[in-house]
This record gives sequence, structure tokens and C-alpha cells, in this order.
Amino acid sequence: SPNNYVRYNNELWRIIGVMNNVPDSNGNKASHIKLIRAESIGNMAWDTNNVNDWSKASLKTYLNSGTYWTSSLNNTAKAQISNITWNLGGHNTHSATASTFYTVERGTTVYSGRPTTWTGYVGLMYPSDYGYAVGGSVRNTCLSSNINAYNTNNCHTNDWLAARPDYYWTLISYYGASGVTLIGYNLTGTSGNVAQSTRPVVYLNANLLKIKGNGTSTDPFIIE
Repeated sequence: SPNNYVRYNNELWRIIGVMNNVPDSNGNKASHIKLIRAESIGNMAWDTNNVNDWSKASLKTYLNSGTYWTSSLNNTAKAQISNITWNLGGHNTHSATASTFYTVERGTTVYSGRPTTWTGYVGLMYPSDYGYAVGGSVRNTCLSSNINAYNTNNCHTNDWLAARPDYYWTLISYYGASGVTLIGYNLTGTSGNVAQSTRPVVYLNANLLKIKGNGTSTDPFIIE
């Protein structure tokens, strides 16, 4: 349970990590702090038409130009995040390590003509984010294990992104079928038109500074 809480959009979010060489919409690369909302915004479909193309997904629209963007994010919060190029590489299995998922997420293998990147402000977590969020004495063992086996070796109990009894959407799709990957204690898949928990993810602007706070849920980092 790391002290990685941030007050963003007048809500509690958590730091997934400091991501290096992240390209923005202009192709400029910089280090950006990646945040995920501490709680789900509710259950909704990844895509109501059950097409696993994030660039056209109904959830992508909801988060970036629909109700969430227009009504749930305040103007300060919108000004604090960057328009980022997100990787959309897919995989045909859940039986892979965090490092393998990290590679395929940034790869060019996708399902049947889907794009390999998308540019926008609000996305979702990757399976590798969950894989690398494991800590404690079991970290090394877990990182050498497949993520879909995180319900063993106490991996999920030492992973702050573990979600069950809920399942949270990720960006990654199958390149061998038209499903979308979910995170619970481990990884699973389902049709994109099934309502599941959603935790938005954003990249803070590179020039934002912490002004106070120690990162706990009761004294989160305050940014400016």
C-alpha cells in the first residue's frame, strides 16, 4: 500500500509511476507522472458495439469528449494533463509476465486492422501497470510469473492495483480474437459490451510540481 496518493480533480488518484520518453500529440517526448483514479467511476461497457478498437470505443468517447470530460473533470484538471500518444499493441494470451506485456503493449501486433496507437487525454491502465505494481518480499517471484497467476504466491495481496471482487478495464485487446482484457486478482477477458468497472488514467504535464503532502490517503500530494 504505497503512499502514492495525489489530489487531482478534487479527488484521490494514485501514481502508477514516472514514465520516461512518453510522446505527446506533437511527438515531443518527456517524463510524465501517470495517474489512475483511486476508485472506479462506475460500471460501463468498453464499447457498446463490442468492437475492440479503442480509437472508436464508446468508453474512449465518454472519457475524452463525452460526459466524463465535459462534466466530471474541472478546468484545472484538464489543464494539468497532456495529450498523449498511447500504445495499443495487443496480445493473444493472458499467460505472460509483466515485462512481456510491457513489450507487446508497445508493439505493432493488433487484432484485424486495429490501430497501434491513439492520441488523447484520458485512457485506461495496461496489464503491465498491474504487473509491476506488486511489491513486498514476493516482488521478484511475481515479476518472473505470468500475470494471470497472480492469485498465487501472494502476488495479488501485495499488488495495490489488484481489483477483485471487481474487474477493471484495460486498453489491451486480443489480436487473435475480438475480446478485451480485464484485471481482477489476475487477468481475464470478456466481450467489450459487458459493463465493468472503469478507472480513468491520465498523464500529468511534465512541468507540474508537488507543493505539499506526504502521499497518504489522508495527506495526499498536492500539485501545482
